[in-house]
Amino acid sequence: MAVKFEIAGPHEIPRTRKPGGWAIERDDIRAFWQSCFKLQDRAGCYIFGMRAGRGIMPYYVGKTAKGFGQEVFQPHKLVHYHRIMMNTSKGTPVFFFAVAEVARGRVNEQAIIACEQHLITLGVNTNPELANKRGTREPAFFIPHVTEPARGRKSGETMAFRRLMGLEGPPVPGGDDISGTAIPSPVASRHPLPSQGERVDVLETKTPVGL
Repeated sequence: MAVKFEIAGPHEIPRTRKPGGWAIERDDIRAFWQSCFKLQDRAGCYIFGMRAGRGIMPYYVGKTAKGFGQEVFQPHKLVHYHRIMMNTSKGTPVFFFAVAEVARGRVNEQAIIACEQHLITLGVNTNPELANKRGTREPAFFIPHVTEPARGRKSGETMAFRRLMGLEGPPVPGGDDISGTAIPSPVASRHPLPSQGERVDVLETKTPVGL
């Protein structure tokens, strides 16, 4: 049976300005869990991103079957976050959580592994500099504006193909020319960002056969 994951976020991560830049200190971690205490003991996947303006860029994807409170602020994780903040001139750090449902008092660890791998694949498509790319391989092909973002306007043919494949909503009967329509990237157009703390949409993943 497919395991349902509920999305929570973006949750802003408190930080402290230091002489060498921003850092996430113990008091910041304590303040974060005070505002997100309901997530502390839940399991699933998480995405560390940087919010700048109206957009958010993913930089790290992780998973835990023990609880986010035991995982997301571990010392070696903070090393990744601090490096990302140092290399990012602007932006505010945030977390998204994909929270796994609990069935019969247990979480499905294989489903969490599968979910993480899927989120890493999505994250690399949005940000090739994603910190953890394990399990991903250089694709053998790409289609501009379809399998990954690309510069320039989409042609009428590309827009029609995106509609055909469900990337821009349902197909348009009659083959209307919509080449002049400005559409965000595939990920942004299908998954608008929720407000802080809002739970929206669900992500389902099926445990791989044989695991």
